[in-house]
Amino acid sequence: MNPSSAPVILGADDGRGGAVRVLHGVWVGDALAVWAERARSVAAASGPGPAAAPRAHPFALSAGELRSLLGALGAGPTASGAAADTLRLTLPGDDRAPARSDSAGSGGAAARLLSWRVPALVLDAYRAESLLDALAGPGDGRVRLGPALAHLGAVRDFAEHLVATGCVLPDLVATRLGRAGGPPRSRTPRPTCRRSPAPFRPRPAPTFPRTAPTRWPARACSLLWSCSPTPSPAA
Repeated sequence: MNPSSAPVILGADDGRGGAVRVLHGVWVGDALAVWAERARSVAAASGPGPAAAPRAHPFALSAGELRSLLGALGAGPTASGAAADTLRLTLPGDDRAPARSDSAGSGGAAARLLSWRVPALVLDAYRAESLLDALAGPGDGRVRLGPALAHLGAVRDFAEHLVATGCVLPDLVATRLGRAGGPPRSRTPRPTCRRSPAPFRPRPAPTFPRTAPTRWPARACSLLWSCSPTPSPAA
């Protein structure tokens, strides 16, 4: 669930005449906000504007374009139910535009941190999981994942690994022994992890798209507690 190992060059194409777009994500409160950048054109960059108010990111996709992009990635129902909003992001760059996503450490003039407005789609936890699941499937190479969204996908992979090995169980019960206000409890007996779970092996550096993993018994966004490391008593 990571971007391609090749540098993300926003002015590049996919080899078939289609512009490569970069999909970003940022967690805001209890929701995931996603936004995207299109291929860059120097002529399209905005000139200096009022310093008091954040300016519109000159290369950000509109909310409608973002819905279409997510639909092309197999997340159409998720995108259609997401609320449109505007994010204010502090990004490195200059008065014309934010720096390219692949420009860190590339030399040149020092970038300044400036405030920019970007259209975004806001996804609750359920829709965020659906989107990450869609991004885990095969793609056509015309969309890259920004570092933050790729990291979130890696965290999701690890959480699902914990579920698959039985060391984390989903729990939707908000009461304990019939009394409201108690800590969440599992509907099933709490496991004791009698054997060590299989080691987690992170996916080799950045490959996207990748093959969707085997379906696991629960979703990462519903995990509430992990199993006890205490060994079971001897028979």
